[in-house]
Amino acid sequence: MADKRMIEDEVVAELESGMTIGIGGWGSRRKPMSL
Repeated sequence: MADKRMIEDEVVAELESGMTIGIGGWGSRRKPMSL
């Protein structure tokens, strides 16, 4: 179960970084409030 939780955290981190990059950097360090 711990592995699944760690994987979910990694996926969330990748999604957050991907969203910030996909937005075009209008908020370079700003996290989108999508979730």
